[in-house]
Amino acid sequence: MSIADRIRQLRKSKKMSQRQLGARIGRTQQEIYRWEKGLVRVHADDVGLIAVALGVSVNAFYDDTECSGEHVDWELQAASSNMPQQDRKKLIDFLSTAYGPSQ
Repeated sequence: MSIADRIRQLRKSKKMSQRQLGARIGRTQQEIYRWEKGLVRVHADDVGLIAVALGVSVNAFYDDTECSGEHVDWELQAASSNMPQQDRKKLIDFLSTAYGPSQ
């Protein structure tokens, strides 16, 4: 899934319009539209701003796993996005042991 697709999917899962997202990150609705259509590339700085505005980790835009806003635990996502990498790894290991590996 492309970054453009992930931006659109995550934005819609938050029930946010392109205009609302743009206002939160200091961009226009037209810029958000162009990013989501893949007409222009999204700069890394903008990905960071989008992640904060949507309450997700930047990793949500780059992970190889499918990213469906319907299947994301947003509380867990927000909590782990501020967690140091070492602690995040421990949490993932614990959850994998307790509930089985993710698919």
